[in-house]
Amino acid sequence: MHKRMMGILSAAVMIAGMATSALAADKYTIGYDNYFMGNSWSVQLAAEFKAEAERMADRVDVVYVESEGKTEKQISNIEDLITKGVDAIITTPNSPTAMIPVLKKARAAGIKVVLLASTIKSQDYDALLTVDDVAIGTAGATWLVDQLGGKGKIIALNGIAGISVSDDRFNGAKAVFDANPGIQILSAVDASWDYAQGKLAVSNLLAANPESTGCGRRAAP
Repeated sequence: MHKRMMGILSAAVMIAGMATSALAADKYTIGYDNYFMGNSWSVQLAAEFKAEAERMADRVDVVYVESEGKTEKQISNIEDLITKGVDAIITTPNSPTAMIPVLKKARAAGIKVVLLASTIKSQDYDALLTVDDVAIGTAGATWLVDQLGGKGKIIALNGIAGISVSDDRFNGAKAVFDANPGIQILSAVDASWDYAQGKLAVSNLLAANPESTGCGRRAAP
């Protein structure tokens, strides 16, 4: 992940430089929105980002905000970063639609926007660093179908409701399940990639669906 952190910060610094005048200093202020801290993936992401920011302290100052997986708080945090006049914002959108107006506002203010790990349903950003989440969902579902021999009743455990990562991965998985008539999805729920929520959701789903033979869990981005 260290190389990815270098790429994220380098991209933010590069596009921030595009927004400043030739007479401006070479040091930029980056707003980093930590979208969620509910699992080891997101904790590691934040820790490695901070480590890389410290390594590049001669080039960047970072303003950190935390959105706790809440779209409303994320919008408020981005508004705050706009008010602070940062050069660039790095964020993982918790909603592919609700975030559009505030990100558009940031760009209108001359702030460059870098999306990390999830996207929005518009082109109101300057850079996107992510993976093919549909392909990841497809790969996981294909493995599960193979393990079940093409026949079984399954439950699906998704991530944060509405975030593009979770939706895209489930869509990729569902396409595989739909193509295998021997597979039946008994239930699909969102558990925010949170361990406690996931454990509770699986316990409830298994109690309600004792005939389940498989569980598809969409891992954190």
